Amino acid sequence: MGPEGTFTERALRTLPEAAHTPLLPAATAREALAHLRTGAARAAMLPVHNTVGGPVPDTLRALVDAPGVHARREVVLGIEFALLVRPGTRPGEVRTVTGHPHARAQVTGWLAAFLPRARWMSAPSNAAGARWVRDGRCDAAVAGEFTAARYGLAVAAAGSRAIPARSPGSSCWLPPRRRVGRRGAAAPTARRWPAGPTAPPRDAGGPGPSVRPPRSAEAAGRLRRDGRR
Repeated sequence: MGPEGTFTERALRTLPEAAHTPLLPAATAREALAHLRTGAARAAMLPVHNTVGGPVPDTLRALVDAPGVHARREVVLGIEFALLVRPGTRPGEVRTVTGHPHARAQVTGWLAAFLPRARWMSAPSNAAGARWVRDGRCDAAVAGEFTAARYGLAVAAAGSRAIPARSPGSSCWLPPRRRVGRRGAAAPTARRWPAGPTAPPRDAGGPGPSVRPPRSAEAAGRLRRDGRR
């Protein structure tokens, strides 16, 4: 789901099937499920729940309106964010920050400490926010560090010591398939970006994502009915 560079895409690429199958981007969960209905896709990877932000409402609403969709597999992916800016951007120049609403929930403490005057603008996905920064619509985006290269952006802060979530952040990703079948921060600064590790951040959930066995059709139905994992 979403343009290239989302955590959803990262989760999808942990599955063996993704290595040899064409991937089809979708801007929203509803659009991804529409691809299933039309036969343009055989399966869809959707974000369902985040340990800090909670359930993802857009996905749950889309699933409720998609009869015949079944949960086949679940991937638990650790989440760690970076602040992405256009090259040469200085902290004092950041007036707007964008990202998915669930990203905001995880980095709100960091933003309050380091960019207290920046206004938040919600984006459909973190990668879409990165695209907004590239296009000049926003000054900075909260996204995965791996997203920077895809949109020609610079990493202003990354790693758990520089831009922490409020608690360990792991997310669950549910791939439905059709049948017929996310601590305190240092004191604010306006002169330089906070120091932090330059290597790609580790997943907060451990050495790598975990893939769970398929859920039963009964469990998938329960998800659609009451919004619980």
